[in-house]
Amino acid sequence: MNDIEISNIALIHCGIVDTISSFEDASEEAGVISTVFDTVKLSMLAEYPWNFAVEWSNLSPLVEVPGNPDFEYQFQLNSTYLRVIAVVDEYGHPLDWAYEANNRICANVNNIKVKYLKNVTTTDLPAYFANALAAKLATQIVIALTEDVGKLNLLMGMYQRLDAKAKLLDMKSNPPPTVISTSNSRLIQSRYTH
Repeated sequence: MNDIEISNIALIHCGIVDTISSFEDASEEAGVISTVFDTVKLSMLAEYPWNFAVEWSNLSPLVEVPGNPDFEYQFQLNSTYLRVIAVVDEYGHPLDWAYEANNRICANVNNIKVKYLKNVTTTDLPAYFANALAAKLATQIVIALTEDVGKLNLLMGMYQRLDAKAKLLDMKSNPPPTVISTSNSRLIQSRYTH
């Protein structure tokens, strides 16, 4: 789905049958939706570690000294960065780090790996997220377009259900971590060999 298709689903959720063909349409609906669309999408992407939005990046230090005196090195995050989840060294050990302005982070190791949430183009969003996004968008535009508080309450409930369902589906798209390798574990092998 693209921005306009998601926006039209949001309008239909609000009970508005007049859809838009672009954010530049000369309609109240297009004006309201274009004002909030990107903010709503980015906040939804940043609020939860969606598997489809997680990315790892190896970073090398910048020449500039960090503004934070507690750290020796400064690193530039990718332009698609939304929120850092973890910072580790080359061996996967967690590091102390701090965020600095202009999408930069600081650490005391000169090569780091950063796990972060990235902005995802709307056409690359999975359907379960796009449906939750349309519901969230509807909660943000319904008062401006209909002045109906009752609809807002209904839409909030729908959004909460679709958001929970999207998070569940997203969790299921990643296999659970292996706690103990059964093939190399002496504990497991001793249990089943006599």
